[in-house]
Amino acid sequence: MKKGVWDRVSNVLAWFGFGITVVTILIVIMKWRFTYSFLLMVIFALGFQGFLATINYLMVGSLRLLPWRDIEDQE
Repeated sequence: MKKGVWDRVSNVLAWFGFGITVVTILIVIMKWRFTYSFLLMVIFALGFQGFLATINYLMVGSLRLLPWRDIEDQE
């Protein structure tokens, strides 16, 4: 496992994006009624996770959509 500064920032971004997405989807499920504002919340959360994944890709070369997966070695 890598221990550089950018790898640690990558871990924080990956967990933050995943957490925001999971919490948003759980809020939508708990409400039990479908409205377009909830659909927009889910789309925004997925887009936000995609944005953070792009930042991770630019920093360390890995998208990190699933935060528990390790960063691949570039050897």
